[in-house]
Amino acid sequence: MVCFDGQAALIFNGRYIRSLYRLRNKVLAGFNSAISKCQRYSKRWWKLMRRKWKRIRRIDNQIKDGLHKHTRKLLDECELRGIGTIVVGNLMGIRDNIDYGKKSNQKLHQWPFAKLITMITYKAKALGMKVKHINEAYTSQTCPKCGNRKKPTKAKRCIGKSH
Repeated sequence: MVCFDGQAALIFNGRYIRSLYRLRNKVLAGFNSAISKCQRYSKRWWKLMRRKWKRIRRIDNQIKDGLHKHTRKLLDECELRGIGTIVVGNLMGIRDNIDYGKKSNQKLHQWPFAKLITMITYKAKALGMKVKHINEAYTSQTCPKCGNRKKPTKAKRCIGKSH
């Protein structure tokens, strides 16, 4: 997530949330491995299932808490900088027809797009901010100051409209 007011940009990365999803995958794999060695519906199987879902619920709660904290920080920054409109990219279909390999696909399919957008939307409305949805096409190539579309390079400066 990025907070940009025309002057400075503040970037919120999701590294903590990504690490929780990674932990969740690791815990699931460990429990599923142990459960697969048990007789189905035995005492041991039930015990492992209860422990598995208790641990997964705890991690899911940590993920939800992290998402709430990140969105709250973003909206607090927006309010502090006097930003009245939040622009959210429409990411529908971004996961369709891709294959980046097992690990990358797993990361991509676990991004909590809808949860983030829902949280940002209701928190922004509570603060009196507007939420605008846009198409993601060419957004990384468009200059946020002048709107000129160009391929990003590290040495080039904005040559579009005057700032």
